[in-house]
Amino acid sequence: MNAAANIKKIILLLGDALALTTALIVAIVLRYPGREMTSGLLQIHFVPFGALFILWIIVFYVYNLYDLRYMENSALFFGIAAQAFTLNALLAIAFFYFNPYVSITPRTVLFIDIALSAILFGAWRVLFNKALAKKLITNLALVSISPSMISLAKELIEKPALGYRISAFISGDGASLPKDLAHIPLMSIEAFKKHIAQHPPEGATTVIVEKHFVQTRDHAQLLFSLLPAQLTFRTLPSFIEHVFQKVPLSEVSESWFLENLSEGDKRFHERAKRLCDIIGAMALGVVTLPLMALVALGIKLEDGRNVFYRQMRLGADGKKFSLLKFQSMVADAEVAGPQWTKKNDPRVTRFGTFLRSTRLDELPQLWNVLKGDLSFIGPRPERPEFIQKLENEIPFYALRHLVRPGLSGWAQINNPLHSVAESYEKLEYDLFYIKNRSLALDAAIALKTISIILRRRGR
Repeated sequence: MNAAANIKKIILLLGDALALTTALIVAIVLRYPGREMTSGLLQIHFVPFGALFILWIIVFYVYNLYDLRYMENSALFFGIAAQAFTLNALLAIAFFYFNPYVSITPRTVLFIDIALSAILFGAWRVLFNKALAKKLITNLALVSISPSMISLAKELIEKPALGYRISAFISGDGASLPKDLAHIPLMSIEAFKKHIAQHPPEGATTVIVEKHFVQTRDHAQLLFSLLPAQLTFRTLPSFIEHVFQKVPLSEVSESWFLENLSEGDKRFHERAKRLCDIIGAMALGVVTLPLMALVALGIKLEDGRNVFYRQMRLGADGKKFSLLKFQSMVADAEVAGPQWTKKNDPRVTRFGTFLRSTRLDELPQLWNVLKGDLSFIGPRPERPEFIQKLENEIPFYALRHLVRPGLSGWAQINNPLHSVAESYEKLEYDLFYIKNRSLALDAAIALKTISIILRRRGR
């Protein structure tokens, strides 16, 4: 993200904190009318409520309420916000009534605070989405009218909250822009130099260039002539990776992978991650054992079939392993051969639909994590039947097997669907993860996965 985008996120966070704090103060005033606001009265409320608000903000993050791609006044956005507040209300009740370390049980203050927080949060987000999300803009100039540049321009226009405005296309080859982008000025390098001299900084502050464009001597000389204008230059691959957090396959070469996928630098991360996997799998296995027994009973009651289902997958270094899942499909699900899972898949049983939407069908994979076949976080392992087709159609697909696959991954939380077309984009997200993986990114993916499970989407 650019600096403007980071500033917007900070503003969002501070605004949310202010809304929650204001709601609490008003709730205390309404609960104790005429009573002086002593430090003691404020302290007994602010300490536990402050801890609760931190938890609430984490929930907001989990529900993507700090993701600028979704900052718009739409039914989808406020539906997600309503789900987040419903969960927060339940967490608040549990926090005060089942937490032995909290000395107060503020019935009236709590429920007034929940209602006021929802109102003030909603009003603040409407204001932000309407008035602030489109401010703090970075003006871009895109060099050349290529399919990749056209696609980038359209995506940035569709998501203004990201903080970018296309102020010009630069091209001297006589090409024209498509109709839906005809409102953007199209000019030569010389015309662009005059434009930014007359209209700083609205003319543009950042220039996006395709890597192959600068490999031509004449093109490079033209761009060098812009250096005195003190512009920031970014290659298209680095810009897309920075803003959309994926690696654009169409814009990278073999050298990019040699330069960026150095596994020697990730040894500490892999060892620490493996330790976390073992501890986490053992702990979750013990905690969810009664739940797994209930799931097994439900499967038996529905059709009396085997509780578990084994499926061959490809793991790290291309090694095959047997993935363990709870049975969720009908007996003849693959009589016509292996197929990708699809939305409203008719092969899934009624109980299986519930298991998949809640991810309970994946609980047996804790055994795969303990064995080392899987990690909690990593590229989702694919079936060998699909691998050859994908490797033939998608460049560099085999590189996703550099790391241990995972129960959830960066691609799953950004693009959960299954097909060759979606697999292309999922690989772009997988490569971003492989390049940038860290314990912090793993934690962020884990939190986002919780959001997907709670909203019962992505399967």
